[in-house]
Amino acid sequence: MDGSTVAFILTMVCMFVYTIKRRNTKQAPTRTVHDTTPAATTATQEPEPASAPVSEQEQEQEQRVNRSAAHRVNHKRPVNNDMVEIVMTMAPHISSQKIMDDLRDTGSIESTMENIFAGKLD
Repeated sequence: MDGSTVAFILTMVCMFVYTIKRRNTKQAPTRTVHDTTPAATTATQEPEPASAPVSEQEQEQEQRVNRSAAHRVNHKRPVNNDMVEIVMTMAPHISSQKIMDDLRDTGSIESTMENIFAGKLD
């Protein structure tokens, strides 16, 4: 083997080791589930028990989870011709206008296909 081959192999081994070490240090911390009781309703009129103190790190992580969940729920992709074409390929009997309207409402090809299979767009 010549020098460039040896240098290449050493570089690849170093990159592999670096990647493995980096992956192990970047693993997400596990999320602990707190034992929660349902809130008091007007029928029960029971006061809510005091909750255990929560660490600042757990509060920050919970806020991050809530923000990302809210972002996913409200996020709809803009409708483009490719999306309409994909749905029309799977359901050619539905008009493109109906497909486009449903894609605007759902923001998702999967949800539009579920609506078609459920018979909501016929």
